[in-house]
Amino acid sequence: MFNDGLFDDEFNQPLPKVETKLPQNYAKDLQALPEKIKNTTFAKLKYIQWLEANIQGGWTQKNLEPLLKVMPEVEGEKKPSWRTAARWYSAYTNADKNIMALIPNHQKKGNRERDTATDKFFEKALERYLVKEKPSVASAYKYYADLVIIENDSVVGSVLKPLTYKAFKNRIDNLPQYEVMIARYGKRLADIAFNKVEGHTRPTRVLEKVEIDHTPLDLILLDDELHIPLGRPTLTMLVDVYSHCIVGFYFSFSEPSYDAVRRAMLNAMKPKNEVAELYPDTVNEWKCAGKIETLVEDQAPKVLIHTP
Repeated sequence: MFNDGLFDDEFNQPLPKVETKLPQNYAKDLQALPEKIKNTTFAKLKYIQWLEANIQGGWTQKNLEPLLKVMPEVEGEKKPSWRTAARWYSAYTNADKNIMALIPNHQKKGNRERDTATDKFFEKALERYLVKEKPSVASAYKYYADLVIIENDSVVGSVLKPLTYKAFKNRIDNLPQYEVMIARYGKRLADIAFNKVEGHTRPTRVLEKVEIDHTPLDLILLDDELHIPLGRPTLTMLVDVYSHCIVGFYFSFSEPSYDAVRRAMLNAMKPKNEVAELYPDTVNEWKCAGKIETLVEDQAPKVLIHTP
């Protein structure tokens, strides 16, 4: 909690002036807009510049909420929530700090005030959605719509119009997915899910990384003489990740095993000159052979063998 008079030197700074360096299309794209839209856009910029000058660390809830409590309000736009401020800052910086990125998204769709009048109810519904119990979007929307109905019953005059379910879901989908996963599943699972993609490194040469996969075939083989079923074969196949070539394989009638892997590896590493001898009509040679550096089980992180 912040008391009056505390941290005066750090927080109670005058709002910075709006940048004078505007984009070349400023006169056409911004100056031509209604005065209210321009005031809102400049107010957003002042908020961002003040926060940027005072924030310590990232634009997170922990860092933003204390600043928002003491930040002066600018005419033209109410002080934002921490999520809204972070969203403005992201759009602004992604556009190379172009003020045009701060123009209200709904300015072409009618009354700006009506479009944002239910934001506080969306924030409350969002708090219910971002919990470990993992409620559905539909239940969060019902809570949001009920809040709007209760508000309309308590006031006289214009009625607030809630977002449609599609618009509500779009807002949910546009939230930072890492933060959503932390809130609903915990940091450990969020780190695993996001690091899994970032940690993948593609090989740079042939046989640097080979994946092995066991696939039961949709075949039932029969004995040539007795015509009785011999069983359903399993194909153990080795694929070079860099070239996508099949470097070796082995058929068996048993479940995937060490012996199947051993035989498939021998087939992958040895020359395959006998293929052309057994099948003279073969057009091209199967030149895949050599020492495998790393062999991994397909679709699993477990490394089976690694050779220097």
